[in-house]
Amino acid sequence: MSTSFKFDVAAFQGNGDETVIRKTLAFVSREEARDEDEECYLRVAAQVEKSTSAFLNEAKYDPAALPEYRAAIISGVGVDIYALPSLDLPEWKTVLAYLGPTEFQALGLAFRALRKYREHEESVIIPALRHAYGRVDAGEARSVGEIVTYVRRAFLSEYSRIDREQTGVIRLIRRRDSGGYYSLYVTPRLPQPWRMVFDRHVEDADVPALLDRLTRRQREYVTQMHALITEDLAAGDLRSYKVDEHGHYEIRARHMARRLGTTGGSLKKLLIRAQERAG
Repeated sequence: MSTSFKFDVAAFQGNGDETVIRKTLAFVSREEARDEDEECYLRVAAQVEKSTSAFLNEAKYDPAALPEYRAAIISGVGVDIYALPSLDLPEWKTVLAYLGPTEFQALGLAFRALRKYREHEESVIIPALRHAYGRVDAGEARSVGEIVTYVRRAFLSEYSRIDREQTGVIRLIRRRDSGGYYSLYVTPRLPQPWRMVFDRHVEDADVPALLDRLTRRQREYVTQMHALITEDLAAGDLRSYKVDEHGHYEIRARHMARRLGTTGGSLKKLLIRAQERAG
């Protein structure tokens, strides 16, 4: 029983104790867990690491870089670079003489990358973790596995939302035919409800004719979908939608189906047939 992990989650939800946040962040750079509690943190931290991988590459942030520089400089000249708050201090000249211009410049880049990461951590990662840990049901009836799974998914969703708001860019993960994955960055276009329903550009003036081509059942469903999409867009809620490689918003069939009281498979089939009849 992972009592410490569940206790930390409950403490966060009960009185705002952010121990669960701090522990999660501490496990981001770790690879092994010693017990079940640590395994819970390790799994959530793995999602954090996966979600932030694109940012880390862009910022050129390597968590091991500064600790390695620090250890080498302490060993070489006895200066702790973490204890030097100002660049005007004479100790930096000692560090420059020890490292040489090229490595000293690389050290400066490592510090800048750390600052970028800390800013990202404060503005995106931590708010997404607060969202995930704050929403999960951590009651006695929930297993730690269920809690961890929910937190990972909630973090991914909220991290993507906040990051999208701040950057205006969405990262899509695609699988290569030869194996492995790659990232594709797209800028979302303005969502258009009828385009999302019919999966192509639709002029408002053409909608009545398109609806007339559908069966009664198809017409009822697509009309309901259009109403839900319009309502979501007005509320700024895009959780039930995804973005394709061209930046167009698409319906997540499973999410939409749940709201319409049907199944994802049935809704997909209905949409395909409706789109074919609409032409």
